[in-house]
Amino acid sequence: MNLVQGDTVYKALFGEQSDLPMAPDPLRSIILLVPFLCLSLGVRAQKEYSFSGQAHTGFMINQTDLSKNDFPTEKPNLFVSGGLSYYIELMDAWVCGDVSFGNMDGNNDTAYFKNIFYSGALTIKFDMIKWFADTRLKLSPKVGIGLMLYTSQLYAIADDRLIQQSPPASGKAFSPNPNFEFGADLSYPITDRVDIEIGYARKTMFGNDYFDAFLYDTPIESVDLVSAGMVFKFGKGKASRHNSKKIRNREDVVEMTTEEYRAFVGRIDSLESKLAKSKLEAEEKLKLKNQSLREQIASLNRIIDSLQANVYTFDFSNVSRDTTAFDLEEGAFSEAKYHLVLCNVKSKAEAQAYINRSTLDQSKMHIIYVPIEERYSVLYKSFDNFLLARKERGIVKRVEPRAWIARF
Repeated sequence: MNLVQGDTVYKALFGEQSDLPMAPDPLRSIILLVPFLCLSLGVRAQKEYSFSGQAHTGFMINQTDLSKNDFPTEKPNLFVSGGLSYYIELMDAWVCGDVSFGNMDGNNDTAYFKNIFYSGALTIKFDMIKWFADTRLKLSPKVGIGLMLYTSQLYAIADDRLIQQSPPASGKAFSPNPNFEFGADLSYPITDRVDIEIGYARKTMFGNDYFDAFLYDTPIESVDLVSAGMVFKFGKGKASRHNSKKIRNREDVVEMTTEEYRAFVGRIDSLESKLAKSKLEAEEKLKLKNQSLREQIASLNRIIDSLQANVYTFDFSNVSRDTTAFDLEEGAFSEAKYHLVLCNVKSKAEAQAYINRSTLDQSKMHIIYVPIEERYSVLYKSFDNFLLARKERGIVKRVEPRAWIARF
């Protein structure tokens, strides 16, 4: 015990008929969580991660012998906490280790106390709501034990005189107090790795009744903690036993061991590699086939162009010069050439009229008489090879779409 002769100090200060309050009403331990809401980042997936870190802050409700909180100099009873948790797959539960720091002030009609504490706790909690409803919301009852290290001073309201303190000034820096903890956390996940969480816990201290620096009638005192914060998950994801049981009865789900799963994944990877290789080989074959088809098409086009060139072979030996053509150079038909033919009409006058209204270079145009057809043709340029003639025809066809190639 950190304070000696507690009853003696009590009687000396307040007498036998003290106005100090009796034990707190049990109804004061009922906590209203409705107004205590906060935004969060968090998501509950169909798996639990091996580790998580949590950070919380909140306020405390005084359940000690001096349970009022209306003295003017008292501060808000606030705390912050943080810790790590580990998911135990076999139990489908979290084992949590937390440390917290805060202050607790309280008073009665004649005295007030100030308390600063450090606390460590080890708890285990289970997500219960998933056994009854398929929801991302988690309700996790928790229970555990802890140890509080605190320093507390009791002052008289009348003159601010220090009545007593725990631990004594000549003793240790902090008074240790074991405690039993129970409560529940409510969390909602929004991402795969982060949850938002609100919670309630009662820490009941036993073995030392000096958390408020005052010994009254029982060695047990309590404080209630209402918190809000976030949970950050990390590590490998593990399937929840609850989810495993849910899918175990489904006909479209096959159970397998970790080794079987790894072998299955390896087989899938191997098949994907073979499929990718087959796709590459097929693409190469298609490219080669396309190239061959393009060459065949080009060859066919050349044949078509050659067929479209209406090739005439004329014998001019028995035809008089003036009826064959005019304005032709000497030796124009000494050897076969490729000629662009613009039109084929019945009379020389029509041929000349065509030349007069043409927008092409008229100096390159000539009229010849074709005995076989008994018609007159207008020639436009001559070439030694077919490719040059076809290239020029592509230009001429913009003006005269009916132009064709003749060889003679």
